[in-house]
Amino acid sequence: MSRTIRRSIALGIVAGVVATLLPALLFSWSTTSVLGRQLVPTASAEVVAPPAGAPDTAPPGVDQNVRRSGSATSVDAFTMIGVALGHPSKWPVYVRVQDESGWGDWQAMSFDEADGPDTNSAEGRDQKAVTDGIWVGKATGYEINVADGSGAVTALLIRDEQQAHLVSAPTATAGADTIEPPFAYNNRASWGARPSVNAPGYSSRLKLGVVHH
Repeated sequence: MSRTIRRSIALGIVAGVVATLLPALLFSWSTTSVLGRQLVPTASAEVVAPPAGAPDTAPPGVDQNVRRSGSATSVDAFTMIGVALGHPSKWPVYVRVQDESGWGDWQAMSFDEADGPDTNSAEGRDQKAVTDGIWVGKATGYEINVADGSGAVTALLIRDEQQAHLVSAPTATAGADTIEPPFAYNNRASWGARPSVNAPGYSSRLKLGVVHH
């Protein structure tokens, strides 16, 4: 038997022993919605060019001579968009977004004073009007069209972030009650395996678990 083969066998045995002695690691995953703000430079909608690939069309029923437009492309994917204005406006705000299938149609955004920041807060002093959000699925670009005099325009982008949480296994205590998980499972005895070296641990918020042995 060659030295290379003997070395491979030895490494395999060591790896098997270590895997048997180390506790299995379980992870749970959670999704968190995170709000991001992006200041949008605007220019006269009459002269500004549309974003690359976007149809050269105006929102329905508006006079582009008294409107301003701004856009951004190739941004981190977002699932919802809203718009904050520096000054209240009685005129509608329009937005269209870009996803993997291209640019969508213009959509009107509504205002609800109850959804805005407190007027006496720092955010409220900078943003006097905030639209309701529009669900867009998964978009990577947007164009916003507002009336003249709306002040600073800020895109409010909601993104989903995945987070992994390590679920640690509790140390077994002699005479302690058996911990039962809140889900169905097949124990080791049911498929003929030897008794477990380490006591399992369970999380009430577990959404996904990966066991490696």
